[in-house]
Amino acid sequence: MLGSMPRGTNAPMVGDYNQSLVLDKVRRAPAGLSQVEIIQLTGLSKQTVSNITRRLSDDGWFRSLAATVTGRGKPRTPVQINPGRLFAIGLHLDPSLVTAVILDLGGATVASRSVVGLLNEHPSESINRIVDLVEEMIHRSGVERTMIAGVGVASPGPLDIPRGSLINPPKLDGWDGFNITAALRDSFSYPVILDKDTLAAAIGECWARDNADGESLLFMYLGTGIGCAFASNGTIVRGATHNAGEIGHIRSDTQGTLCFCGRRGCLGRATDPYQLIEDAVVLGLVPSSSAALSYDGALRVLEELGEMADEGIPGAVNLLTRAANAIAEATRVLVSALDASLVVFGGPFWSPLSKHYLSVIEAQLEAAPQHAPPSPRIETTVMGNAAGAIGAASLVFDQELSTRLSTYQISI
Repeated sequence: MLGSMPRGTNAPMVGDYNQSLVLDKVRRAPAGLSQVEIIQLTGLSKQTVSNITRRLSDDGWFRSLAATVTGRGKPRTPVQINPGRLFAIGLHLDPSLVTAVILDLGGATVASRSVVGLLNEHPSESINRIVDLVEEMIHRSGVERTMIAGVGVASPGPLDIPRGSLINPPKLDGWDGFNITAALRDSFSYPVILDKDTLAAAIGECWARDNADGESLLFMYLGTGIGCAFASNGTIVRGATHNAGEIGHIRSDTQGTLCFCGRRGCLGRATDPYQLIEDAVVLGLVPSSSAALSYDGALRVLEELGEMADEGIPGAVNLLTRAANAIAEATRVLVSALDASLVVFGGPFWSPLSKHYLSVIEAQLEAAPQHAPPSPRIETTVMGNAAGAIGAASLVFDQELSTRLSTYQISI
């Protein structure tokens, strides 16, 4: 049934799935779970749960907590995930900056680095610098290399996933067709997984949330460009070419500004943070030098625009309201089409304008006709500005420890 929690099976042929299911339930319970609680959550038999928890404890995935007495009967000994049992590296390649993280199995960020302008060079040189960044981060973190499961890479789309490359990426000159996956795999001794930053962020959100299994989650991602991703009951909808969520050229205003694609009013053009800054320069709201700022500088200017809007300065209010209306209308259409129960906003450029955008978005969604109330919940990502990189690391865990039966090769 849609929205129900994944249940296990006691058939031997899907033992790997059951093991991943138990691991996932314990991972999502910071205080730990007893075998009785695991049985209730998974539907597995007592013997199956006993065998799995013993095996995972012996292999170092679980650690036992102090026994507790809850009434009559034998004391219960909860097990808790061992966060240091496995690590994953996440890379987010945004035209504005590259963010790298090391994530432990418990979802905590062990190390992180962000470097501006790293993708402005030839792709091969950029890859060399990214590798150096990751190697330094591993060294400083003290994480044992043998405990790293792989490298997840999140990049703006569209992507050619089978070839591991980008397809005509905006604002990334020279990267069209460059095989990112092969280049990084040649430099590391780990598996490398490439995915869109929007899809990676949605996967990271599902991994970070306790209740993702029961949600129809729409992730609205605001980076250098805008995109979205959708997860139903914890499973990402990828599309035929793994490029679902390319919404930048949806027309939000037929009379809007000319986009590089040749049409007017594209959503990506209307919400581009650097374009907002250029428009603010034209309006005299910020100095002309603001148009050439790096990521950190752009964040500061956007925060200043937000402060101007708070003060009621008409130019700033109109500028941000126009962008917010474009995002709100796209969100309204997507919520209606996908029947989303939860809308999450995030990305590198979300935080400085989130207050102004959210008020407009919430008002528009509340006023929109609802075919099936109630309205979806509107929230900001739990991953902060590093959603792309944390999501990229989650790609590795998602592949290694997925509880989706479709990912398992079952021999009968």
